[in-house]
Order: sequence, then C-alpha cells, then structure tokens
Amino acid sequence: KRIEGDLKPGQDVVVIEDLLSTAHSAASTADALRSEGKANVADIVSVFSYEFASAAERAREHKLKLHPLATITMLVNVALSGMHITADQAKEIDAFVKDPERWSAGK
Repeated sequence: KRIEGDLKPGQDVVVIEDLLSTAHSAASTADALRSEGKANVADIVSVFSYEFASAAERAREHKLKLHPLATITMLVNVALSGMHITADQAKEIDAFVKDPERWSAGK
C-alpha cells in the first residue's frame, strides 16, 4: 500500500514536490493516488523546476499540469542581471536544460 492517511474517493489532491526534474516521481505519486486512493489529481506544484522537456512530456502523458514556484530560467535571469554569471555560463546552462544527456556526454 503506497497511500496512507484519510483520503476519500473523489477527493481533489495536489501533489507537492520540492524539485521537479523528469516528473517521474510526481507522476508515480499521482498514479498511486488515482489508482489506490481513487483521488482526483490534476496538478503538481514544485518549489523548483529544471524545465526539462521530459517533465512536460510526462505531465502530458499523465494528464497533469505543472506549477513550479521557481524555474531554472528564472534563476539564470536573476543571476545574469545581478552579474553573478556570465552570458557564456547562461548559454551552458541552457544547453544542459535543452538536452541534459548530450550535455553530460560532452563533459
């Protein structure tokens, strides 16, 4: 049994994650809530998201909407405007976000 607590069938539930990368954990949690708890799950709220395309794709597959409080794009923009990173470093971060596997292989 993966679901504990007082969950009533048909209850609306929001899944909260600290960090959203691929959305695998969030989608798995939503699936468990739906199948075991018979809950209505449509939304995932995260504190931070890397904005990986795989997360958006997984969310679509599981009929979930993602709601990050902060994103890698926001973080990079703040770092750039405060001159904490260079434009080249921002481009490197963008390359990582667009294709983390290829970026990692090139390192």
